[in-house]
Amino acid sequence: MILKYLLSVILYINVILMVVSFCLSYILLKRKGSGVHYFGMALLVLGLWMLFTLSDYFRLTPLSPIFHAQMGFLTGALVLIFFYLFTRNFPVPDAAPKSKYYFFYGIVIFIAFISFWPEFITSAYSNFPFRYRTINPFYLTIYNTYFFLFSALSFKNLFVSYEGSGGIYKIQLRKIIVGSAFVVLSNIIFSLLNFYYTNFDLTAIGIFFTFIILFYIYSILFKD
Repeated sequence: MILKYLLSVILYINVILMVVSFCLSYILLKRKGSGVHYFGMALLVLGLWMLFTLSDYFRLTPLSPIFHAQMGFLTGALVLIFFYLFTRNFPVPDAAPKSKYYFFYGIVIFIAFISFWPEFITSAYSNFPFRYRTINPFYLTIYNTYFFLFSALSFKNLFVSYEGSGGIYKIQLRKIIVGSAFVVLSNIIFSLLNFYYTNFDLTAIGIFFTFIILFYIYSILFKD
């Protein structure tokens, strides 16, 4: 009973956070600055992740729960890759040629392929405020490998930038590293590893923590 009320509250809060995420992304995508565009895209895709997740929980769509689960994995992966691109371009823009970014387009196509592979998610259904997913562990491991790899690369970028920075940027990067560690850990626990031993979906909690930390990072970078 306590879990039911807790998840209900988190889901209703997530509705508000979804709107805030879209608003913040709109603000950032209109601004210029090192890495700002990628951070804005991360917030935009986070809003889409929330939209697909919440519309499934509340059953506000004729689309199947499996489709919503597939879109959840895809948009969740895109949040990470845009955050990775942000870490490559903050506080100094990446000097690598833009053609090098074609590699990331290939990664997106690969993750989309995995997310929509028929054997990845074998069953899905929702009963507010609960949601259930049966995930093939082999394909989940492939997806998790992507998640761990780009999380590690993001931290590598942040640590390299931290070592090479000073002043306000060093302070900002230290706070971003701490916040990013929290959101990665929360998503590993609530959105990924739990599917190895249960079909009970805790993605709503993972999304909640993801927004809180991205908003925390937003407040660090753009508080003025």
